[in-house]
Amino acid sequence: MQSEIFMLTTTAGLCKANRISTSSGTVNMKISLCILVLATACAVSAQLAPSWYYLNHARLPLYPSRSVAQQSSDGRSDWLPFPDRESESLMVSNVGQTLNFRRLSSRIETLEETVEGLNRRLRDTLAQLESSTSRLEKNMQNFASKAETNVMKTVSTTKMEDFKGELGNMRADFAKQFDANKKDLIDTRSKLDYLSGEIVNTNIKLDRAKTEIMNTKPDLKEKLDTTKKELIDTKTALEGMKVELTNTNAKLDNVITEMVNNKPDFNSKLDATKKDLIDTKTKIEALKMELTTTHAKLEGVRMEVTNTKMDLAAKLDASKKDFIDTKTKLEDVNAELSNTNSKFDRVRQEMTNGIVDLTVKLDATRKDFIDIRSKI
Repeated sequence: MQSEIFMLTTTAGLCKANRISTSSGTVNMKISLCILVLATACAVSAQLAPSWYYLNHARLPLYPSRSVAQQSSDGRSDWLPFPDRESESLMVSNVGQTLNFRRLSSRIETLEETVEGLNRRLRDTLAQLESSTSRLEKNMQNFASKAETNVMKTVSTTKMEDFKGELGNMRADFAKQFDANKKDLIDTRSKLDYLSGEIVNTNIKLDRAKTEIMNTKPDLKEKLDTTKKELIDTKTALEGMKVELTNTNAKLDNVITEMVNNKPDFNSKLDATKKDLIDTKTKIEALKMELTTTHAKLEGVRMEVTNTKMDLAAKLDASKKDFIDTKTKLEDVNAELSNTNSKFDRVRQEMTNGIVDLTVKLDATRKDFIDIRSKI
């Protein structure tokens, strides 16, 4: 009887110990799975965040304008203050884009290595879960067979029915516990499959990002070269306009000197001509202000081109439109200057004709005086 009680106590203790160990194993598996999921999320966010932050917030160095130095060196150089570092800025922009591409490539490679490590850890965890499941099933089968053997050997026939009922309850508990463990394993495997799918999707996205970057880099370089060429052409055209305006001012000074040296009878014409000259100078000042505004717009476009990365294609179209408008305005300025020169030529011709007429009249008057004096 004591041996039967001892066997029953031992069997119950083993069942409880097995339940405790199984439940603790399940809890440990769940904790390990949670830790693995958190590590995966942290690794992915840590690898992705710096690169995307850098791409969205990176700015290139800027060069200040040199209009102050031009004003101090030349009296009329403040009409067209041009920057002298377009090529340097574009070179810095190209170097910055190359560095960004290299940093992004290195971060993508690091992320791929992290994903491969996580895949290896997931495979190892799956293997450990399968081996733990198989060992648990074997232990439960061995324990059930040993318990039945010991019960058949030690328990008397009078208490066989009671012990069979307890054994049935134990089997039912083992079955429930096994089903619960099996369900946990199935859930764990489904979660691991989901994580594997997410990792595969991440790899696909990384490959697409690589392809897009490789395809976008030549286009950006070509657009930057085109913009540089257009800036150089615009600068050359504006320099030519500056020289032409200087020559026009010299012509105006010569005309004014010639008009001052003429006779006082031409005061009215001189006043009218001076008024025209003042109006012309006012127009020239307005044109100079307009050219300064146009240059400021061009400077803003250049600053926009150097500071912008992701939306460079859209803003390049706007810059081209500004360049076209600027060229149109320069053509209008050329037309107005041509009209001004023709007007000055007409005024000079009128003055010359007036001088000739007065000279003829003076000669005729002098001749009349001589005739009258000879008659007297």
